[in-house]
Amino acid sequence: MAAYASPTFIRHAATQATIKSMEKDIMTHIEKQLNEFVGKKIRSVRGTLGITQETLGKELGVAPQQIQKYEKGENRMSAGKLFLLSQTVDVPIQYFFPQDPSLKQESIPPQTVRVVRMLNRIPPKHYDDLANVIRAVLKIALNADDASIEKALNE
Repeated sequence: MAAYASPTFIRHAATQATIKSMEKDIMTHIEKQLNEFVGKKIRSVRGTLGITQETLGKELGVAPQQIQKYEKGENRMSAGKLFLLSQTVDVPIQYFFPQDPSLKQESIPPQTVRVVRMLNRIPPKHYDDLANVIRAVLKIALNADDASIEKALNE
């Protein structure tokens, strides 16, 4: 005796298959968007820190072409590589993901990290000179006088 599938059963099965296919397409689209977002963040932090794809690739143990694929969102970076990247560029791993407005978590912009890294390389004996340079830059950037700059620095 041959098994018989009713038209209702066939329609139901086809509908379920269509729904599963649509869910898969939606997830694939979301993953693609996330990979592209992460890639843009990788390119941004690499550019901010002045690191080449070759240098970053060596740090992460991958070819420069792989870094390029990550940055374009063509390949997805594993969680382990993403963690290593965040450690390498000294940026919180959350930086590489879209921010959820419900999370009140502050991250340090890559530009700030870059400046702090540069400042950390200056020997202490030059701190007074550095302070004078920063005051001069602030004076130009804020178009302010010395008294206003000192007040801003002491707030």
